[in-house]
Amino acid sequence: MKKSLLLLGALWYAATGFAQFQLVSDTSWGLSSSQNGPFNLPVYEVTNCVDEAYIDAQCGDWYGSPMLAEHFAGCTGMKPIWVAPPPPSCYYPPTPEHWFRKTFSLCTQPEMAQVRIQADQKFTLFINGTQVGSSTDSDWNVVRSYDVAGLLTAGNNTILVKVDNIDGGSCFNYAFLAFCLQASATTLTLNPMRDSSICSGQSLTLRASPGGAAYAWSPAAGLSATNVANPVASPSATTTYSVTITDPCGGAAITDDVVVEVRPLPAATAGNDGPYCPGDPVQLNAGGGLTYAWSGPGGFVSTLQNPLLPAFSAVQAGGYTVAVTGPNGCSATAVTQVQALPAPEVNITSPLVLCFDAPPIQLTATPEGGEWSGAAPLSGMLDPAAVGTGLHTITYTYIPDPAGCTVAATATLEVVDELRVDIQDTGPFCLTSPVQQLAATPAGGVWSGAVDAAGSFDPEALGLGLHDATYTYAPSPGCMATDNIAVAVINSPINAALGADVAIRLGETATLSATVGVPLSSLVYAIWEPGGIRLDCPDCLTLDVGPFETTTYSVLLADANGCESEDQITVEVDNSKPVYVPTAFSPNDDGVNDVLSLFADPVTVRQVRYFKVFGRWGELIYEAKDFSPSLNPYNIGWDGTHRGQLVNPGTYAWMAEVQFADDSISKLSGSITIIR
Repeated sequence: MKKSLLLLGALWYAATGFAQFQLVSDTSWGLSSSQNGPFNLPVYEVTNCVDEAYIDAQCGDWYGSPMLAEHFAGCTGMKPIWVAPPPPSCYYPPTPEHWFRKTFSLCTQPEMAQVRIQADQKFTLFINGTQVGSSTDSDWNVVRSYDVAGLLTAGNNTILVKVDNIDGGSCFNYAFLAFCLQASATTLTLNPMRDSSICSGQSLTLRASPGGAAYAWSPAAGLSATNVANPVASPSATTTYSVTITDPCGGAAITDDVVVEVRPLPAATAGNDGPYCPGDPVQLNAGGGLTYAWSGPGGFVSTLQNPLLPAFSAVQAGGYTVAVTGPNGCSATAVTQVQALPAPEVNITSPLVLCFDAPPIQLTATPEGGEWSGAAPLSGMLDPAAVGTGLHTITYTYIPDPAGCTVAATATLEVVDELRVDIQDTGPFCLTSPVQQLAATPAGGVWSGAVDAAGSFDPEALGLGLHDATYTYAPSPGCMATDNIAVAVINSPINAALGADVAIRLGETATLSATVGVPLSSLVYAIWEPGGIRLDCPDCLTLDVGPFETTTYSVLLADANGCESEDQITVEVDNSKPVYVPTAFSPNDDGVNDVLSLFADPVTVRQVRYFKVFGRWGELIYEAKDFSPSLNPYNIGWDGTHRGQLVNPGTYAWMAEVQFADDSISKLSGSITIIR
């Protein structure tokens, strides 16, 4: 039967149960041999097929009309169309794939949309660039349906249909394709807005019914925009807003009103009774509402209307904010600044040690202009003899002018009958000692002589011998005392000697002993190296060592005067590791060479991990494990038997693994000959 390429299509927007909506613009079908176009080849309607067979088979009532009526009921206005170039008859040569495109614009996004498509060749359907469905067969009698509501949008839309020739042959190998789009949309409906209320200064978003083509709000006062669906409203007073919504599909416009009530804010107030001096109570106060929430410096918080801070300090100065909530639920804030009054730093600068027989002294303090009290007269002119010996409390009070905080400083004054100083007895000092520091009481005096004013000196700079130093303490006019000391600088009396170097074998220990030229009781400590071992004397002059390799040791001896002496000694270690196994033995019970074993120095060798003997064919015939070696090892060894029978004379192999005193491990091997 002859076939022809038929494309039957209709865009349909009205059917039973569907609400009509506006098709804004429409184009006829375009054809291209490529997905990317251009779609400028015309598509012709089939109105006259001259070939009788074709009319009967393809265009007549028997084939075309009943099928369309059955499969596309409700798709009114469908017409058969031909692909260009128009045929001179209903006969066609073979064709490759073709792309059909139709573009249209919708007034709103469909709520429901369905594509029905029928083809007698392979096809692929795309809606707005998304592949919706396809067929891989040529069953022209099958109708495929696809829901595409989510792919269509308000505005421009594109439908693409790709048709492939899959039948082959020399002629009439075209695809028959019928296409129908049904869609519906809900008409614009009113979703009434609810009245709202806000506090003065707040905003809210108005939400008109969705789906409109245009929005017109009034009045404009307080709105972020008048032509959007959801403007932000910030009215200064209670306002009724009205919106007119245009139906995108040409229906009647709808209107809606909403009342935005603006509630007034409370008249929040905040204050305090400052400024304040240190230690003053701080009274905060607020008003204008029902509830209060304070915050301030140093993490201060309170829900009291009028909180009290017991004692003011500098860290509490600054702004205090209170959030005041009124009876209508609206809140406002107020701020009060807590300030500090000037509070100068007051210091007593007078000497605090006076001699009883010293003349009267004018007490001093900063800032000047304050008043004295306590043991001191108001003027601050104090006579030590009138006050008397002992400890006395004096107070200086400064009152700022014209405003500020009254600040006082208190000190203890001592009147002594006789002023004395004492230098701490110390020394002698070794010539090689580091810089030294002399000490005296009372502190605060001045040194002179062989030391600097602070009482420090370098023994090496002074040199050997005695050097005079004087300490002078003069706490106040007419009151002074001195003391002297002879600083002795000496050579170190210690003479550390470790003696000659020593030699030991691997695994042995040596005792290192130092001699000194002073009594042990005069030594304070000894430091042995390597290892930084510090020992307290008099048990510090010996050290037991057991190195695994040749090592040089040193000892540093020190006494209470800082004198030191050091010496060194080298411990040479013979780390040779002699191990001996005889090359022959005669197990004949004559008491001579009857047992084969491993000979080793038990000091050098810590353990024989194993000793094995092998037969002529490599079989193990004797083994001993984990034993200590001995210069007389016959308590452990091979007696020349295997499984209770004497082995034949000949040569046998042995292996051993030995662990030495330094934890190193060696594997040894050799051969032994049995002689009978």
